[in-house]
Amino acid sequence: MFVDRLCSPSHRQLYRMVQNKLELDRLAMIERDNAIRNIHANSRSIFQVSLEKLWRNSAFQHQLLPCVSTNFLELTEADLERFREQVSDVDQAKSDYLSPPWEMRNGHRIVKGSDQEFDAGMHGKPLTKYAALFHNDAVFDGLRYSFLQDVQLCTSTWGAFVPSDMHGNVKELELLQQFCDECLKPLAKTNFEGGPPNEFLTSAWPIFIECISCASNQYWLSYVELLLVCELGHRNVVIFSENPERFDYLCSVTGHEGNSPVLVALWNNNRGRVRSHYQCLKLMEHRSGAHFECDKKRTCPVPASETNVRYKRA
Repeated sequence: MFVDRLCSPSHRQLYRMVQNKLELDRLAMIERDNAIRNIHANSRSIFQVSLEKLWRNSAFQHQLLPCVSTNFLELTEADLERFREQVSDVDQAKSDYLSPPWEMRNGHRIVKGSDQEFDAGMHGKPLTKYAALFHNDAVFDGLRYSFLQDVQLCTSTWGAFVPSDMHGNVKELELLQQFCDECLKPLAKTNFEGGPPNEFLTSAWPIFIECISCASNQYWLSYVELLLVCELGHRNVVIFSENPERFDYLCSVTGHEGNSPVLVALWNNNRGRVRSHYQCLKLMEHRSGAHFECDKKRTCPVPASETNVRYKRA
């Protein structure tokens, strides 16, 4: 309903504004994605052991490593375990890149920053995310890109990370400068903003109001729209997920004086999730003795005669 009204002749200018913004974002997204792919493909060249001190220093300055005096590439698994036991709780919070380069997903070890399964034999058995940065394997390109974003590397900042004893590494530093110019600059120049056009929300609000107040009741509210309507109308509402045996608390708007809460139940059917829209809102006073299990796992019987309960059937 909203899109139909947005496309109507009375809102043609707003609709064209949206189309133009979507096209600009599409082109900008293509440009941004190409720039990111270029960084992925070339980042391996700058993570060399000869530049390790620079990367260690930048990681320490951005609180990604707990200290700058330890060469974490040389630590064995036993050394790393002893190091973790010695660092304080404060330093532990700065040890993100000392965590393993993989995570468990659905029973499989998946390389962080990718969807590829971690193969210790193929990928060189790096013990940490930091060590994985220096492994010349494409599976770690996502980790390298994330690291460059975390340390905010760009042409104007990388010089601040160079330790004094590395200024003689002219060849490596020139390679880093070239990477910044050819890979990072194009990404910085991309102009993908996302979101709606300027003033869209102001112009679209009256259309939205027309939809949700339409007398034909053809507009299906999502649960967040229902919360918004109740907040604006100073009505209390509590939304539950309905299973065959219980109701689980989802979200609510409360605190408005002078009215009892309307209880809304979304039919779950033991699927682990609920649909995001109401196909139908119906009274269910006939459902007496209902029990609602809240987020604190308390059950509280709510007599149907004392409240106005609505539910959605899938």
